[in-house]
Amino acid sequence: MEFTAPCFSGECEFCPECCKYDDNDNSKNNDSKNNESLQRAKDLNKFIDKQRLEDEKDHYNKSLNKLIKQYDYRNPTDIGFMPTKKNYGEDEEYKQYKLQQENHKEICDDQLCKLFYVSSHDTIKSSYYTKLPIYSRVKDNNHNLCIVCISR
Repeated sequence: MEFTAPCFSGECEFCPECCKYDDNDNSKNNDSKNNESLQRAKDLNKFIDKQRLEDEKDHYNKSLNKLIKQYDYRNPTDIGFMPTKKNYGEDEEYKQYKLQQENHKEICDDQLCKLFYVSSHDTIKSSYYTKLPIYSRVKDNNHNLCIVCISR
């Protein structure tokens, strides 16, 4: 059941017809929760000031490069001295995370990181993001954080 007016242009990118989920996303799996989260990032990308997004991305990349250099990390199979386990959050049951040590399609669940992901070119999505240090929650493997976000 839809309660929105039909799109007049076919290019508004806001109505249900223009906002169909893209099946080509490199999401960790195609469950509706992940698709919804990526769709929210795509929607936010339409509204955010592009200069602010670039500034945030520059700050993120500087932090990421500093951590990668610090731990001598190269890729998921050559982790250097990157910690294989980290804790995040207060809940004892859900706070332990494990580093992905093989090539992956995971993206960080932080909304700003998802915004960076959806605003990137497809080539970057398939090559750069698969090599980032990503930690997955040990308890249920249902939450992922990059090294920058888990180190905050």
